[in-house]
Amino acid sequence: MESAAVVTVTMMTNRKSMVVTGNTRKRERKKKSMMMMMLNEDSESERDSDGGCRVRGDGDEGNSEDVQDDGDDSPKYDSKTNWDPPDPSSSSSSSSSSSSSSSSSEKEEEEEEEEEEEEEESDDDEEKKKKKKKKKKRKKTKKKKKKKRKKRKKTKRKKTKKRKKTKKKRKKRKKTKKKTKKKRTTKKTKKKKKKRKTKKKKKKKKKKKKKKKKKKEEGRRRRKRRKKEKKKEEGEEEEEEEEEEDEEEEDEEEEEEEEEEEEEEEEEEEEEEEGE
Repeated sequence: MESAAVVTVTMMTNRKSMVVTGNTRKRERKKKSMMMMMLNEDSESERDSDGGCRVRGDGDEGNSEDVQDDGDDSPKYDSKTNWDPPDPSSSSSSSSSSSSSSSSSEKEEEEEEEEEEEEEESDDDEEKKKKKKKKKKRKKTKKKKKKKRKKRKKTKRKKTKKRKKTKKKRKKRKKTKKKTKKKRTTKKTKKKKKKRKTKKKKKKKKKKKKKKKKKKEEGRRRRKRRKKEKKKEEGEEEEEEEEEEDEEEEDEEEEEEEEEEEEEEEEEEEEEEEGE
């Protein structure tokens, strides 16, 4: 009996070690305690059959004591525990009750095993449902991503087509502009060209005037330096007067030249206005 019970305990523990959850651990502990109780009961029943006595309290399982006589096999009264020897008929009933309790415990174990199997199956079903939901979500996300990719590709194609069309149009416009430039000889274009030319000419004249002024100023400075050097060498006052007269004459000549240039510019502007 003990060996069979040990085998069942080992089988239960091995099977439970495969799938262990929060609720199953508690059941495992209960099963182990029930199996230990069964082993104790079996060992006690064997002791009773050998000749020992088993003492119990008011419903709770007490400590078993073996009361033996010196020579007689019949049980006697024990003053310490207030225990009377049982009748042989009662011993047979206790053995039957132990067998019935063992059968009931086996049934309970079977029921618990069935419940655990059902719970494991329910857990498996829940896991399967979760996996199915995850698969559905993945499929949905994949479909959305595919749609987005297709839209992006379409938009890229449209944009590339538009770019190509715009490039072709630009090239055509450039070609047409080159052809039309040769043909265009209207009054507006001529006036614009004349205005541009006149502006360029005026700019050139201003630059020339500035250069002439700079050259004249540099010449004056050189002359003054030379005159100062001559004064130091000669030290005559007559030369100073002549120099002053020369400077006045040069200033007058410069003023006359400027007036002539202004008159020429006015004449050119009048001619341009008449031509327009």
